[in-house]
Amino acid sequence: MPDLELSAPPALAAVAFPSRPRRAGFTLIEVLVVVAIMALLIAILLPSLGRARALARNGVCNHNLHQFGVAMNVFAGEHKGFVPRGISRHGFADASGPINWVRMVARLFGDKNAYAINFNRVPVEKYEAFSCPERFRDSNARFLDYVVNSTDSRGPINASTCQPDPAGGSWYEVEGVTKIDQWKFPGETVYITEAIEESWNIDDPNNSFSTMKGIRENIGTIRAQAPPTSTGLDWFDVAGGRNFPTYREYLSSARRPRAALKMHLGRGSNAVFADAHVAML
Repeated sequence: MPDLELSAPPALAAVAFPSRPRRAGFTLIEVLVVVAIMALLIAILLPSLGRARALARNGVCNHNLHQFGVAMNVFAGEHKGFVPRGISRHGFADASGPINWVRMVARLFGDKNAYAINFNRVPVEKYEAFSCPERFRDSNARFLDYVVNSTDSRGPINASTCQPDPAGGSWYEVEGVTKIDQWKFPGETVYITEAIEESWNIDDPNNSFSTMKGIRENIGTIRAQAPPTSTGLDWFDVAGGRNFPTYREYLSSARRPRAALKMHLGRGSNAVFADAHVAML
């Protein structure tokens, strides 16, 4: 029987596995460059985003004023061409109570309440149309952000002769209602425009009822009066020349007019005119 030779098993052939490439990390310089580029892009985009937001707020304000124009036309159609002017406790009233532009707009939204005892009770804070988003940033509270034109179209009047007297006469507030056709140029006559910021003093800083902010913060007390004895929503009008933003006497004092000069985009304030079109002043 032949000898059997036990041979060792053949050596396993070496298997070659592909090696993984090493990933190179970002260097500190590269990270700083990327961060710098991102910061530059953000700096470029932020002003554009801010302007876009400002344009959106301006668009909402224009929409509010458009609704005021619709309310004005509806009211004029129902009252033989008359529209509300100054918000006064002593102004025009019909069988349902005092007529003023605030109540006129509230009617458009279905508010049929009379408010015969105190028209300050119109819940302006419940209606978005009364709140300008640009002013909302200043007060962070919804209230009344617009004023009506109650200025006598004749200008300053001589009290003794009741005739126009630009040099020595006095401005008078038109209360109650007046006919639209009294304005010779309705397309150039402001009906409702934007009120000043709440933080500005319009009369007496020691009287909480004579500033826009004070009226909002004390509206509960004002509404509780019957009849009203303190200033309230009747301050939200432009009653005379001194209530305009460019009136020299007010510009040189701590007091300010009731209408805003530049509320939007650093350019101007919006208004609805007597012919119901809306534009920036």
